[in-house]
Amino acid sequence: MMYFCVIMRIDDNIILCADKCSKGKKCLLNKDFVYCKVERCLNNNVLFISCKEETECNYQIQYGHCIVCRCPIRIEIYNKYNK
Repeated sequence: MMYFCVIMRIDDNIILCADKCSKGKKCLLNKDFVYCKVERCLNNNVLFISCKEETECNYQIQYGHCIVCRCPIRIEIYNKYNK
């Protein structure tokens, strides 16, 4: 499936790595998509996040009282665009 992202440039290899996305990669298709807030980023590849609503996501891991995001697309968006 081809994704055309009009608001950001995300490398095709990163998109392919997100093959476990349970949200249909809506973050790339909807310019008004509401991202989980990044509370902290470690080594540019681990995001600690907070979300306004609980959603099922294959890339979120509960770690104590924190939620860790390992989504390759979300990490790239944060690192490139600080969103």
